[in-house]
Amino acid sequence: MRIRNYRQGDVEMLEYIQQLAAQADGTRAIDRHEFEAWLLKPELEARFNVFVVTDDDESNEWGQGGTLEGMEGEVIGYTILQLRQDEHA
Repeated sequence: MRIRNYRQGDVEMLEYIQQLAAQADGTRAIDRHEFEAWLLKPELEARFNVFVVTDDDESNEWGQGGTLEGMEGEVIGYTILQLRQDEHA
């Protein structure tokens, strides 16, 4: 497993994962255009705040600590980290 920053080319797989999660949760899935528009919002800063999990080959121990561009496995998940502030905190 490897965690890396989101790239524009990940949008299709992230949208698919979001649809599967919505189906499992019994909530409304966001369509592709809404999802892409959301990722492009400047306040999200997706390049810095969205992280993608890939299923890289765990037997490749020498490469696990670094980044091997082009050597990633399939995207299996993602997460978003944001600092949110309101009048209470």
